[in-house]
Amino acid sequence: MWYWQLKVNKKENAIRTFKKYLSTVQNDSKIAHTIGIHEFGKKNYQETTKYLEMVSDKKLHDTKYYKTLGHSYYYIKNYKKASEYYTIVSKRKVSNNVLSEILKPLGVSLENTGKNLDAANAYSAFTKLPGTKDADASYKKAFLREKTDPSTAQKMYTTNIKVFKNDYRNFYRLGILYSRSKSSLKKAANMLNT
Repeated sequence: MWYWQLKVNKKENAIRTFKKYLSTVQNDSKIAHTIGIHEFGKKNYQETTKYLEMVSDKKLHDTKYYKTLGHSYYYIKNYKKASEYYTIVSKRKVSNNVLSEILKPLGVSLENTGKNLDAANAYSAFTKLPGTKDADASYKKAFLREKTDPSTAQKMYTTNIKVFKNDYRNFYRLGILYSRSKSSLKKAANMLNT
C-alpha cells in the first residue's frame, strides 16, 4: 500500500503509513532509511537521526547515509556525533564535491568537541580543495595550530594576509606571534598597526 502511495505522488501519506508500520515492526531498514532521507529533505533533522539510526542493514550504509547523518547531527548541534559521521565520509574514496560539503562542518564539529589539531587538519584539507577560497577556514587552520606549531601557523597567517587582505584577524594573530620575539618586534608593530 505505501509503495503505491509513493508512486502516485502521495508521499506524505506514504511516510505516515511507514511511520505507523515502523512503530510496530521496528527493524525494517529500508523503510527507516526512506523515512530518514525524506525527513532530511524537510529539514526535520531530529527525525532524520531517529530514523536513520534505525537502519541496521549495512548495505544501506553508503556515503549519502553517513553524510546525511553527519549533516543532521551538525544542524542539531550534536557535534560529537556529527564529527563521527563526517570522519567516516572523509576516509572513503569520495569526490571533491562531497569533501567540500563535509570538511568545513567536520572542522567546526571537531573544534566544538575540543579536538583542535584535528579541526585544523580538516580546515586545511578543505582549503586545499580545488576552487576553495574561504577566509574563515583559512584563519582557523592557522589559529588552531598556534599553540602546538607556531612556526607553521605563522606561515599560514602570512599566506592568508596575501590572499585575504581585508581579514584583520590574520594581521592581528601574526602580530602577536611576532611580538613573542625581540628580534621581530618591528614586524609585530607593523602587523598590529595594519
